[in-house]
Amino acid sequence: YTLFPYTTLFRSLAFAALSALVLLAAALVAERGVLRKVAALTGAARRLAAGDATARTGLASGAGELGDLVRAFDGMAAALEHHEAERARLEEQLRHAHKLEAVGRLAGGVAHDFNNLLTAIVTCARLIEQDLPEGHPSREDAAEILRASGRATALIRQLLAFSRRQRLEPVAIDLAATVQELTRMLGRVLGEG
Repeated sequence: YTLFPYTTLFRSLAFAALSALVLLAAALVAERGVLRKVAALTGAARRLAAGDATARTGLASGAGELGDLVRAFDGMAAALEHHEAERARLEEQLRHAHKLEAVGRLAGGVAHDFNNLLTAIVTCARLIEQDLPEGHPSREDAAEILRASGRATALIRQLLAFSRRQRLEPVAIDLAATVQELTRMLGRVLGEG
């Protein structure tokens, strides 16, 4: 009769120790299976929020709801990284377009200024050509100035078309005639030596 209380106490202590071991095992399983995964997800989410588009959990996705969550997070992070790369590419294209627009505006301004100078040159060349008698040697020089001014006017039109982003229509030219015109002009300018 006196052993009965100790047997009950022993059984109660054994049951309590076994319960503690079961709880400890459950805590270890929870630590390895759930808490570490949640910590990895939280860390990756913080890195992603801080701007690190390469942040991933680094976990094998596994099965169950937690595995689904890991797969969804890593997929979302990969999509975000792709979108960030695409955004950077589009920003670079926009910067390039702005540069081209600035060059176009500059070309338009230069063309207008050059056109003003060319108007004065053409006017003076026409006045000189009119004042010179037929057969005067300088009359051919004035005619050459007017021909060169015509080529410069065509160049101005191209610059203005570029600055307005107009489509340029290519025109066939007689290369031999162009070279002959340049040869006559260069021959007089450079001389025989």
